[in-house]
Amino acid sequence: MMRGLRWINYLSVFVSFSVKKALIEPKRFFLLVSQRFMGYQVIGTVKAWTEAVEGRNREEDTPSRRERLDFFLYVGDYDRALAEFKKMPLIKRCINFPKKILAKIKENQFYGAIYKGREATGLGGSTNILYYVNNSLPYTQSGYTIRTAALTKTVREKVDSISTVTRLGYPLIIGKIPSPAKEPSGLNTLIPRVMPFREDRRYRLAKKLLMRVCAERGIDLIQTTSDFKNASLVSDVAHDLGIPWIYEIRGEPHNTWLSKFPVKIATEAEKSFHYRHSEQKEIEAAVKASAVIVLSELTKNKLVRAGISEDKIVTIPNAIDSGMQIDRKDALNIRTQMGLRGKKVVGTVSSLVSYEGLDTLIRALPNLDERIEVVFVGDGEDRGRLAALAASLELENRVHFVGKQPSSEIQSWYSIFDVFVVPRIDSRVTRYVTPIKPLNALAVGVPLVCSDLPALRAVTGGYAKFVPPQSPTDLAEAITEVIESPEKILAEKEWLDSMTWEANGRKLARLYRSLLN
Repeated sequence: MMRGLRWINYLSVFVSFSVKKALIEPKRFFLLVSQRFMGYQVIGTVKAWTEAVEGRNREEDTPSRRERLDFFLYVGDYDRALAEFKKMPLIKRCINFPKKILAKIKENQFYGAIYKGREATGLGGSTNILYYVNNSLPYTQSGYTIRTAALTKTVREKVDSISTVTRLGYPLIIGKIPSPAKEPSGLNTLIPRVMPFREDRRYRLAKKLLMRVCAERGIDLIQTTSDFKNASLVSDVAHDLGIPWIYEIRGEPHNTWLSKFPVKIATEAEKSFHYRHSEQKEIEAAVKASAVIVLSELTKNKLVRAGISEDKIVTIPNAIDSGMQIDRKDALNIRTQMGLRGKKVVGTVSSLVSYEGLDTLIRALPNLDERIEVVFVGDGEDRGRLAALAASLELENRVHFVGKQPSSEIQSWYSIFDVFVVPRIDSRVTRYVTPIKPLNALAVGVPLVCSDLPALRAVTGGYAKFVPPQSPTDLAEAITEVIESPEKILAEKEWLDSMTWEANGRKLARLYRSLLN
C-alpha cells in the first residue's frame, strides 16, 4: 500500500514538472527527454540561431519579430525578448505567449534576495551541518557529485552530524526514480506531493521543506554550492534561523553557460541580460555569505580583485581518493573486451562538452602511430558532434565512445590509459575551473598531457606535459613523447599524499568550528 502511494507521489511530481517544461520550453524539453532516454547520440543543432545572427548582419535579410524574439531568448536577452513580444500583433502574442512566460521566469530568477550571513555565532556547542547541493550520487555521476561525496565522508567523523539535501524534486526532475537503499548515508531528497507550476510557489515550498529538515536535525550551519539561486534559498533559510551559511564556488556558471554558444553568437550572449546579471549575482552571493570556499588560489585571487575580503575565503581544492591505485587486472580485462590488447590507449574520463576540447584529440590522431587509439569514458551533449568528426576523418575504428560507467568501476577505467589527456580549449571557464579527473589519473600513476591553462597547472601541481590549447599537432607530439618516456612527468608521492580528501576534511571542519565557536 505504502509503496503504491509512493509511486503515485513520484508520478505526480514527474508529470507536473514535465508538463510545465513541455509547455514553456517544448524544444528544450523534448531534446532533454530524448537525451535522457535515447542517449547523447541525439544530435541537436543551432543552425537556425546562427542564421538568425547572420540575418541581422545582412541588409537584404530582416528577421521577423518572432525570429528576433526567439534569438533574444536563446542568447539570454530576456528584457529585449519581452520588448519584441509587446510589439507583436494580438494574434501573434497569443501564439507566442509561452515564450513571454519563459522570458519572465528567466528574468525573475535574478531578482531573488540574497541575505547577509551571520558572522561567527560564538555559541560553541553542537556542529550539525546541512549541505545543500544540486545533485548527488547515485543518480548523477560527475566531478561535482564525487566532490560532495568525498567531502561529506571525510568530514562526517569530525562534526556532530552532516546531512546532504538535494534541490526540490531531484532526482525525479532528471527522470530517475529515488532509491533510498542505494543512497549514500545522510542524503535527503526534497520530494513534494506535487511540483507547483509557479516559480514563486516552488521557492516557498523548497524553503518550507528545507526549514523542516533543519528543524528535525537541529542544524547549526548551512553550506551550499554555486549557483546564486542556491545561495538565495539557503541564505533565506539561514536568515530565518539565525545561523551562518557558506557559499562554495564550484565553478563559474555564467562562463560555463557562455561556453556553449558558437563563437559568432557568444559575442551577443556575453552582452546579454543573463550573462551580466548572473556574474553580478555570483559576486553578491560571495559578498553576503558568512564564508566562501573556492577550489583554487586562482579563484580566490579573482574574488579578492572583485572586492571580497580575503579573510572570509578558504581554499579547499579538488583532491585524490587515497585508496585509488592502478588496477592492472581489471584494466587488462577491459582492454581485452574492447579489442585493445597490444594497443596504446589515450583519452579521458569526462563529460563530453565543447569546452573540453576533445575534438582536438580526435584531430591529433592522424599524426599518431596507428597503434594508438582513443577512448572517451563519459557522455554529454557534444558526443554526436565528436562521433561525426571521427567518421569524417575515417577514424571511427580508432575512436571509442564507451559512455558513462558505474562509479564503482571508474578506477579500472582510469587504469586502462597509457596517457590521460585533458585538451581543454582556452576560455574563461577553463582558465579558472579546476577539474577532478587529472588528479584521479595521477593517483593511479597514469601520465598526463594537458592544455597549458592556469587551472590545469594549478590542479596538477605541474606534473603534466603542457601543450598550447587547440593545437592537434602539438598535442600529437606531446602524446608521442610521453608514451616513450612516461616516467618524466609522474607525480611525486609526497605531493600526492598532500592532495587528499582527508586533508580537505580537516580544513573544512576547522572552518565550521570557526563559524560556530
